[in-house]
Amino acid sequence: MIAYENPIDFTAKNQFTVQVYSEKAGTLLLKVEGGVGPKEAPFQMTPGEWGTYTLDCSDQIGKGHNKFIIFFNAGVNGDPGDVYYIDNIALTAPSTAPPLEDFEGMVHLGWQPLNQDNTLHGNFSAPTANTAPNGVSNSAEVGCYTLGASPFSALQAF
Repeated sequence: MIAYENPIDFTAKNQFTVQVYSEKAGTLLLKVEGGVGPKEAPFQMTPGEWGTYTLDCSDQIGKGHNKFIIFFNAGVNGDPGDVYYIDNIALTAPSTAPPLEDFEGMVHLGWQPLNQDNTLHGNFSAPTANTAPNGVSNSAEVGCYTLGASPFSALQAF
């Protein structure tokens, strides 16, 4: 979860994008909330491949959302130890802009399991070597999230 102090201004930048790599098939759920009527979108992850996933928030202008949440294998009791690699998290205009986080050489945001609870929400490490660079994520370094015991394990940035 990325929590903002103030509502996110979706006027110019309204595309939340993240790249994810997983060894397992499953549903990635992207969500914005904290304002009027949360918006979410599920995406199917292809095992063994990087995917780029985008939540279009152009219809959320002025709704007061202040959180962006990523659920890995949403709605399913994952296995503790499941690993997900993330990279190039960005809030952009419909055209491209620099990512909020790219994990190259250093970490720009503070990353931790929700409420710093490693047992329920897993572990995060970065920068970590990209184990499967391809046309979606050619980054040398990425973030690595390992699922905790909770079926709603969450990662947050601050």
